[in-house]
Amino acid sequence: MSAADAARSQGQAEPPQVSVELRRISKHFGPVRACNEIDMTIRGGEVLAILGENGAGKSTLMNIISGVVQPSGGQIFMNGVATPIRNPHDALAHGIGMVHQHFMLVPTLTVAQNVTLGREPGGQVLKRSAIEAEVARLAHSYGLDLDPRAKVRDLPIGMQQRVEIVKALYSGASVLILDEPTAVLTPSESAHLFQTMREMAAAGRAIVFISHKLHEVKQVAERIVVLRHGEVVDECGPTETTASLASKMVGRAVSLQVQRPEREASSTPVLRLANVAAVGHPPLRDISLTVGAGEIVGVAGVDGNGQLELELLLAGQLVPQSGLISVSSDGGIGSDPRAMRQKVARIPSDRQRWGLVGQASLQDNLHLADFAAAPFARRGGLSNWRKMRSAARELMSEFDIRASGPQQLAGTLSGGNQQKAVITRETTRQTPVLLAAQPTRGVDVGATEFIHRLLVRLRAAGVAILLISADLDEVLALSDRVVVMFEGRIVAETSDPDRDQVGAWMAGSEVPT
Repeated sequence: MSAADAARSQGQAEPPQVSVELRRISKHFGPVRACNEIDMTIRGGEVLAILGENGAGKSTLMNIISGVVQPSGGQIFMNGVATPIRNPHDALAHGIGMVHQHFMLVPTLTVAQNVTLGREPGGQVLKRSAIEAEVARLAHSYGLDLDPRAKVRDLPIGMQQRVEIVKALYSGASVLILDEPTAVLTPSESAHLFQTMREMAAAGRAIVFISHKLHEVKQVAERIVVLRHGEVVDECGPTETTASLASKMVGRAVSLQVQRPEREASSTPVLRLANVAAVGHPPLRDISLTVGAGEIVGVAGVDGNGQLELELLLAGQLVPQSGLISVSSDGGIGSDPRAMRQKVARIPSDRQRWGLVGQASLQDNLHLADFAAAPFARRGGLSNWRKMRSAARELMSEFDIRASGPQQLAGTLSGGNQQKAVITRETTRQTPVLLAAQPTRGVDVGATEFIHRLLVRLRAAGVAILLISADLDEVLALSDRVVVMFEGRIVAETSDPDRDQVGAWMAGSEVPT
């Protein structure tokens, strides 16, 4: 039974019908066929999930529907009428809204200002308080409660996503496209989002859910379309097994279980934080932890409880007010960003902000850490471009980075391939410590399998790995020890984690004394 059928069975008014039909939609970027004659129907009153590995064409297809990208061929029909969508303004005029994987918010503006930006009521002057009240009412009606006066820069990621959804609803969207909406959410936030999606579908909206998390797709979607290499390879229902969905996505069998061999406890910590405090939102307070050689220590916690501050601290971007950070026997290096960078490789939680130079080539991004050293630098500081290009091609092959070539701009890669580029650079630096913050955020099941195996392989090679992830299942599967952060403090630590117990600690309850 669809969400719309459920609404009717409960005596609610039948929702208005909306239908978007894609006929033979194609998009070519030079020799690359991102979408190849795709046929698909999006219907009001249901949640449609779109699955596919990185580079399968999911985001390109949705960008075509939302007017960001123009198709090379094919037509879009709205309620049976051929409807050219030339730009995002056209899409909004036809009731199509999209929440992108990377939020498009102005950090310095308030929630209400972001929601109404460019859509301010015309022909009348409304008080700020009236606009804020309207935004708060709309958000509350879908269980997306927000403080309309709060600055977006002060909100955790989960709340920022709520702002994006409310912004789309404020525009009157009847078709809402959510691109990897749970990539930055905790399990509880995801469950809340799913309930909101069901309610929006019951009200007649068409919800398009793009995700790599198969268990979530099975949980919330009524219909699933699988893309591979820019083409539709299957359409099925949520009764399909996760193993079957994974194999359809990548064209081969995929192991969804992490194989992590037992290890011997390290006698000497490689990374040590002792009583560290730092300014942040929230501030870090009395942080003490160690990571040994060949050990993965996972950091669990609800987003916004100090994980970002801990990441910035270990990246040398946040200077501790007190305490000590050391790597091996080198002594305290917390106040020296250059020394930290030399000893700690970092997969950042925000690849576009801290991991990549979007307007530089993939080749340049892969060599950001070693372009000034042999064999890529000649005497006098000149770069050996031929060797850099050859090495980049080898890395692209080894780590399955899909691009037209080493010269493709990093910012034009799919999100998953951007992530693989960052991981490639950082895991080949041969540092004693790897800081892996949200390493599988926004990547498909095949890439997730590869990244997990890579982390386990680095662990076996003796690298000390601090894993910060909003995916609790990932933390539990990979970690030898788990620490839990709450309100800027480490409130619990365990080497034998229980999912429910860790979840309770994340919420600030049942914390050990």
